[in-house]
Amino acid sequence: MAEIENLFAFDFDDTVAITPSVIGVQRVTVDGKSDLSFREWIYDHNLDIHEIENPDTDDEIVWFTSGDFAKYEKAHRGDLEYIELNNLEDRYDFTSTASVDVEGSSPIGPIVDILKQATGTSNSKVVIITARGGSSAIAGLSNRGMVKPTNRQDIKDFLSGQGINLGSGNITTAGDIGEGPSAKVQAMKDYIEMYNPKNIFFYDDNQGNVSAVASMCDEYFPGITIKTFKVESDGSVSLSGGCW
Repeated sequence: MAEIENLFAFDFDDTVAITPSVIGVQRVTVDGKSDLSFREWIYDHNLDIHEIENPDTDDEIVWFTSGDFAKYEKAHRGDLEYIELNNLEDRYDFTSTASVDVEGSSPIGPIVDILKQATGTSNSKVVIITARGGSSAIAGLSNRGMVKPTNRQDIKDFLSGQGINLGSGNITTAGDIGEGPSAKVQAMKDYIEMYNPKNIFFYDDNQGNVSAVASMCDEYFPGITIKTFKVESDGSVSLSGGCW
């Protein structure tokens, strides 16, 4: 097992870069038709909609930006009782996240600077852990067919354009592991097994992911110190939790 001093882990979307990816959600009733009260639920939870596909039909799909989808997920988790009692089901379309529009994405300057500094830190490893998928083809809700992900290479290309050379082996597509914060925790555990770091620094714009990684202290501290940082939309960071 390799041993390093520091492991720096970064989310990608809305942490390292602003990307144009969107995620579709269709809330359906028991008959498989769109629940047309879904938009009312969205507005009641103060969520922003990027686009509505097939509005006011049985095939209505609501599209969120990646940042707003994270807010939707939190609202969804908090309202599971309502969803279950009304026999509703949310279906998802992640086809837009199968690739990164490298030319259409823009760097979040302060985080890119931290990432560059981390890559130059001796006896350290830098990794990207994105919620995107990277192996299995993705099926959409609409008639888009199956889409093969290219995220690892796309992220590698984006970073290269910022002057950062990171091997695709250090880019984990956590969507292949599962959904939500638990997938990122598992990715972190895999890297710990691989590199045996003494210190971990984790950066993410999603508070759920930040809190989940901070909770790893229960398993790894004091052998490993962990600092988790919440990234804001302007690239500012705040130390959110951990153990050291």
